[in-house]
Amino acid sequence: MKQYFLLVVLIFIPLVHSLDAKIIVKPTFSIGEQIEFNYSIISDELVEYTPTIYCPNFALAPRQIFFSNESVDGYYKGSVVTEKTVSQGCQAILRIIRPVHKNIVHFFNINANEELLFDMSICPAKECLEKRVFMKNQEIEVKYSSSISNINISTTLKTPDGSSKVIELPYSFIPNYTGIYTLSYKVESDGYVGIEKSEQFSVIDKVLNVKQDLQFKDILNNRSLNTSSKENIEQKVVLGPNIKVMMIIILIVSLLAISLFVYFFQRRN
Repeated sequence: MKQYFLLVVLIFIPLVHSLDAKIIVKPTFSIGEQIEFNYSIISDELVEYTPTIYCPNFALAPRQIFFSNESVDGYYKGSVVTEKTVSQGCQAILRIIRPVHKNIVHFFNINANEELLFDMSICPAKECLEKRVFMKNQEIEVKYSSSISNINISTTLKTPDGSSKVIELPYSFIPNYTGIYTLSYKVESDGYVGIEKSEQFSVIDKVLNVKQDLQFKDILNNRSLNTSSKENIEQKVVLGPNIKVMMIIILIVSLLAISLFVYFFQRRN
């Protein structure tokens, strides 16, 4: 019994690691401040670790893995909080990989600007459906919805002939040119993260069939149906041989199993 007890002790002794780690981080970071934290690791073994942060909407520094044979007093340096940063909750993380898996996590906040919810609509004047292809001489209405009312909007409409003009929203017009129109806008408000985007829509001479309409939409979204079709064909070409190989292997294994069964059955008789 004593020998068994000593054996159990000897097995579990190597699994016990002397390691202590901690993080020191500010509770709040504001605009203009760089996100950073200090950490320490005390260990008598080789340590593999990586310090990092996690924020839902914030640019993260590249993750690095470090090694050390002695105690560590480290410093993590991340990105700077800017006016384009959204207020959010984050985590400072010290991830220990060796000699034992362990995560040290401390929470902190970014106190910056609020997220501005804004949606631009480009649709026929009478009914606003999700559409990006319009008929020539059809009235088009450009309007928006926002989570707040006190906003500054700068909007420019570029027509297929290359000319541009500043417009005020809501705005309606009857297009004289066929081709692709570009709507560029910038939205700002104190205490909120600004938005700067461009959207495109197309004006045509005649009614398109469903396939042509889809192709127009794909062009506007920087996609191509032909590319997707090609990828699907390539996937089928790749998957086809793999399935055939698996079927051949299953057939061979089945034949071997039947042969072995017949062999042992004949020997027994």
